[in-house]
This record gives sequence, C-alpha cells and structure tokens, in this order.
Amino acid sequence: MIEVDADDPILADLLASTLDLVADAGGWVHPQTRILARDGQFSVECGGEVDTPLLGIPRTAFLRVDAVTWDEDPSLLRVVDVPDDIGDTEISLLHVQAALHNQAGRLEWIARTHPAVADLLPDVESALRDLVPGFRLVPTTPRDVLFANRCLRVDLGDGRGAQRVLVPLLDLLNHHAAGAAASWDGESFAISVRRPFGTSECALDYGLDRDALELAAVYGFTDSEAGLAHLPVTCTDVPGIGMVSVVAAGRQATGALAPLTVERMGNETRISQLTFTTDAVTMHALVTQLAQAADWDTAAARAALQAVGARAREKTLELRDMCVGDDDVIAVIRGAAARQGGVLASALAALDTG
Repeated sequence: MIEVDADDPILADLLASTLDLVADAGGWVHPQTRILARDGQFSVECGGEVDTPLLGIPRTAFLRVDAVTWDEDPSLLRVVDVPDDIGDTEISLLHVQAALHNQAGRLEWIARTHPAVADLLPDVESALRDLVPGFRLVPTTPRDVLFANRCLRVDLGDGRGAQRVLVPLLDLLNHHAAGAAASWDGESFAISVRRPFGTSECALDYGLDRDALELAAVYGFTDSEAGLAHLPVTCTDVPGIGMVSVVAAGRQATGALAPLTVERMGNETRISQLTFTTDAVTMHALVTQLAQAADWDTAAARAALQAVGARAREKTLELRDMCVGDDDVIAVIRGAAARQGGVLASALAALDTG
C-alpha cells in the first residue's frame, strides 16, 4: 500500500490528494512506494525490485507551467490565469501542487539556498561564473528556478512546441547519476525503481552529465558523489608545447557536450572542451584522444592535460576557499567546489600513473 509520511499534516493531505488525482487520470504508482516530507523536502522510497516500474504519469496530469499566468509575489505560487484548453485534472493538480510547494516554503528556501538567486559576494559570483560559464548572466526568480529544476521539457503536440511541464510525483525524486532515467512514449512519463543511495530512496538521473559545480549552479545542491569535472576556460604554458588553452565550448543544442576538437593559432593550441573523471581508464583514453586530435605523442598530450587540469583545480580550490561562513548557499558552493577539486585531483593522479 502506498504510504505518505510527512512531518506536516497539511503536506500529508496535499500529497495524498496528488496521488488520488494522478490515479484518477490513469496514472500508477508502485504499491510499495513511500513518499516522505521532512522540513519541506521530499523524497520517494520503494521496496520493490530494482528496474521494476515505479511511476507512470499520463500527459493529462502534466502541468504546463509556462502556459499559466502566475502572480508576481516572489514568495508564493499563486495562479492568476490558465490556458483555455486546460482540463479538469490539470487545473486541480495545478492548484494542489502550488499549495504543496507553498506549504513546504519552497520559494523562500530557494531564495535563501540556491546559488542562482541567493545573495552572493561579487567575488564568489565571479569565481563561480569563471568555472560555470553563463552563471547568473540572465536574471531569474525563485519560481523560475523551481520550474527549471523540477520540470521536464517536452512537445505535447498542442502547437506550443517543446515546453516545460511539471510532472507530479516524478518531480519529488532527487538526483543521482546512477538513478533511473524517465522515459516518454508520447502519452506518459514512466520511471523504474533505482536505489543508488544505498538506502530505500529512489532517484532520478537529471541527465546531461553535469559536474558538481554545474549541479550546484543549476539545481542548488552539492552532489558529493559527482564523478566528473568539465574544465573551465583555462590557459597555461606547457614546456615543449607552448600555450595550451581550453575554450570550454560547452554543449550543443541537444544538450550533449561539444566534441573535443583542436585548433592551432600561432604558438597557442586551443582545445574545445575537456572532461576529467575519477576513472583512470577514461583518463588514459582521453590522453590518446587528445594525442590524435592534436597530432601529438602521448607524452605531450599527457603533459598538456596535467597542466590545464592543475590550473583548473587551482581555480576550483580558490573558489572553495572564498566560501567562508555558514550560510546555506555558501555551504552548497563550498561543498561543490571541494568535490570538484577532489575529482580533478583523482584525475591528475591517474594521469601521473600513465
């Protein structure tokens, strides 16, 4: 039997209403599921077999948040107007989900803890932007951060193209890179049971192979198990090679990382992007890949990777050391920078053993 376990009776009622509305819409939930709410934070547990279906949420239960007009109050989700084609299930869920997040104090919590909107010292903001290009270049609000973090983007065939949709229950799952991926068949989103935390909690892989600093900047939490690090814009002189720069080309329109390419500009070698990992085999493969792309021998490629990786680690630890104090947002950034520094240290150690 599905269980709701909340430390707030109002949250318990709102979660129970969500379950009822999703069921009425034709959705389903694994019978051994347990939904928890603690201090305004949600999680989903399930004792079912790994890779068995956990949730199935039909499109009639999706909330088209960008088609809704919201009140300008920065601390509350309040619906002002809805699209003409909204159905009974969607409008009921819309009000229940708004009430759920309001009762949990979600927007106030985001405003206090999320790097995208919380108060930051200019030096910390600038240092994080150096490591995560584009950070805070476009003003945003706690509501937009909530939707950006908890929505999926999908084309529903309603003439609006790809749009953000909040998928009730699915949006309660926390991230883990080894979590399950949501699958879309044109009618519903489904996800299977995965418990990567070593507990009964299930997780969703948010995708896009984000590193610890990206996860902090985009989602507002520290992933202490992140296993990769995308190198920022970096330039350093490598003996016997010359100036080596990482351009940090970022991602393609699909969200996939830009491919590794090499361009020579006089005495400078420009590398489009580099991703370091804690896996030694992957790092040794990266040496071979760079050697081929740059027409270097493996010793030169390894030396270049060691140089740019060491500089990236220096910049990352500089950010960590700037984050002084016990503010929630500072703790998030400091933790992410520490994790990223650790990933880079492991990658550099792997290169040293090559």
